[in-house]
Amino acid sequence: MQQPSTPASEQAMQTLTAQWFNTLVTACKLDRETFQLAQGFPLLGTRSEELWPVMDALPPRSLTQFWNPAQMSQFTSTYRSVIAGLGQPSIKEFVEVMGDYYAKWNKYKETVKPKEWPKGGLSELFHEWEQQFMPPDSGENAYLLYEQMMEKPVVVAAEMLHAIRGEAMVYDKTAEMLNQQMQASTPVGATMNSATESGETTHTWAGGSLGGMYDFFSGSASANYDNLSTKLQQAGVIVEVQFAKLVTFSFSPLAQAQPNDATLSEHKPWYYSSALAQAYQEPGEEMWPKLPTWAQTFGPQGMLTGVKTSLVLARGLTSKITSTAAFGSEEKTAIEASAKLGFFPFFEAEAKGGWTHDVEFHDSGAMTVSSSVPANQTVVLGAIITPSASLFG
Repeated sequence: MQQPSTPASEQAMQTLTAQWFNTLVTACKLDRETFQLAQGFPLLGTRSEELWPVMDALPPRSLTQFWNPAQMSQFTSTYRSVIAGLGQPSIKEFVEVMGDYYAKWNKYKETVKPKEWPKGGLSELFHEWEQQFMPPDSGENAYLLYEQMMEKPVVVAAEMLHAIRGEAMVYDKTAEMLNQQMQASTPVGATMNSATESGETTHTWAGGSLGGMYDFFSGSASANYDNLSTKLQQAGVIVEVQFAKLVTFSFSPLAQAQPNDATLSEHKPWYYSSALAQAYQEPGEEMWPKLPTWAQTFGPQGMLTGVKTSLVLARGLTSKITSTAAFGSEEKTAIEASAKLGFFPFFEAEAKGGWTHDVEFHDSGAMTVSSSVPANQTVVLGAIITPSASLFG
């Protein structure tokens, strides 16, 4: 995967990428203050198990990003870490009343699988346990405190995570729901003329930071071809893209049981937003006695500065790029070889999900590059990033 190796080619690709960002925002009616552009991302799978990791990948603070969920931090693991480290003042009195029975209760709780809990959940399980093993007076007092404790958001969140230990942490949308939304969507076209499109991106959620860059042709085999990106940008390119289907697919971590959904009914809820809201609003040491700190979580460089809340997805994609730049025979050979490995603005190689790429050179030396992907394949264009201040503040 070649990165631009000269300042000129890097600047050229930054300009083109910023222009493509603005083109998509306008054509797809997106909010430039929340949209993040995806680059170099494989086509989305057809199963919910392939969709959920994409939802779970945490967004870096940049307007564009080479998406690979396997190489990105996950919301689920970050959420687990935060909840485990938060202070639980309400548990102190319960621990004091329990005395030596506190360790015994925790040991017993680990031996009972969540699917074996009574209908009333942990509260009923504890009630049954304390009636059997604790003195009546202290047991009744402990049960009252346990009930009060279970009303606290941080405690509720911790117990929900405990209930799904070893099980998958999924999201509230499925591949079938995506298919239904796709069927109801309408075609959208987008055209970018680099001679006229704005490259201004400062007034956006990431402050104009564009992230990593490819060359125009991601498969360029040698730094000798850096000038291709510069030449294309200077001569100007026109990018014409058609999406047969386009949706903004909103989602959230699974917070409630979904017994009526064939896929989600098999999974337990694990997310409790009130706990993160309380944690966001209480940055002091009592709430944050351990790592990670509030700043490491919600600060300007924190893991949860913004949370992905929607994916911008398309099907039936076809694109054509036209450039008036004149290329020599050696450059044409390099372009034809590189194009098969992907090019701006999608950077997807042939044979990945059925992508096809064709290069045509005209008598003038200029070129047209066309690409398409089968109508049943889903392309990730980007995501909607909602600031934590809006979600939890």
